[in-house]
Amino acid sequence: MKMRRELLRAASLGVLSSLGLTACGFKLREQVALRFESIWINIPKQSEFGGELRRAIIALGGTRIENDPEKAQRRLYIDEEARTREIIGFTVTGRPRDVRLQLRVVFRVVDQAGLETVSRSEISLHRDISTSDVLQGAKQQEERFLQRDMQTELIERILRQLRTA
Repeated sequence: MKMRRELLRAASLGVLSSLGLTACGFKLREQVALRFESIWINIPKQSEFGGELRRAIIALGGTRIENDPEKAQRRLYIDEEARTREIIGFTVTGRPRDVRLQLRVVFRVVDQAGLETVSRSEISLHRDISTSDVLQGAKQQEERFLQRDMQTELIERILRQLRTA
């Protein structure tokens, strides 16, 4: 009986707190479409970064990717994309212990008139990872996962900048 009362109390608290959140206007973050109808991107769609960026823009809806820069309302220039892997720590025997993965992109957005709507901007992300000779395969997989995670975060940041363009 006491257990049932505790369970009912917990359930009612959960319902009351969710009602309180909806009453204050809380709602989950939604994807906001870009304010222009077409965009041209200067990186090839065959590249991993270019393909994922294009998919993200298409997923927002309302904006198409143009093949001709003259027809696009906005032009996104990726001036630089660099991925680095740097050893930042060594063991006592001199073997690499810690590695820093970095992804850096420099970009700008230009409108049809040739004016920069987003001036030359740089986004740089890094993740630190420890290495292991014993778990080499797992660490390589973790490194690939972190690279993709950084790429996804970087694309989200570029999309936020594009929303203001």
